[in-house]
Amino acid sequence: MTSLAGQALCCGALIALDPARRIRSWTDGSSTSINHFTSSSGDSPASIVTGTAWTRSIVGIDGSLVASQDSGGAVTLQLATCTAASSPRRPVEVA
Repeated sequence: MTSLAGQALCCGALIALDPARRIRSWTDGSSTSINHFTSSSGDSPASIVTGTAWTRSIVGIDGSLVASQDSGGAVTLQLATCTAASSPRRPVEVA
């Protein structure tokens, strides 16, 4: 990793950090993605924007990820297993 003023070059991607030292944005070729955080603590972005497309995380009452939604309106549920192992993902069709 090569460090630049407030940025780093890693694996061919230019990465910028926010004041909390989280990944704020990264550019890989001609595409730039930006993380949006809802608080100054925590490392999980509330949404990620790439060009004009976005994906947002939907958290449950306990603060864990329950679904994600993309800019096209598609919602994908993050289903928990009984053992809390890797959770399967299921798309949801909204009528």
